[in-house]
Amino acid sequence: MKFSSYLDPNFIFTDLKGKNPEEIIVEMVEKIAEKDKKVKASQVVIQEAIIRREREISTGIGSGIAIPHARIENFNDFIVAVGVVETPFKAKIGGSASKDTVELVFLIISDILKNKNILKIMSAV
Repeated sequence: MKFSSYLDPNFIFTDLKGKNPEEIIVEMVEKIAEKDKKVKASQVVIQEAIIRREREISTGIGSGIAIPHARIENFNDFIVAVGVVETPFKAKIGGSASKDTVELVFLIISDILKNKNILKIMSAV
């Protein structure tokens, strides 16, 4: 399956105003929830899961990109959202002490059983 087949134009945001990873995650999930009933129904759970994952190990991968993600039990869907950050911010790269400026965010919400899909998206990015 092609990377483009995972993208929905409704989940591409070019105006993210958040100033740090947590604000960006909350903002992106809110924007997705406005357009997706499943996300709206579990919005707080999804936000908390992605933020918790981000606190464990930063999802910054370098080159101005971060891929925050979480697997949600019984979500039964797979969503990839893309966001351009208006004011780039510094974030750690993975588990290292190095930091990079994040400008582009690929946020992934997945069912707990869709590990292969997450890996496909990450490798495509």
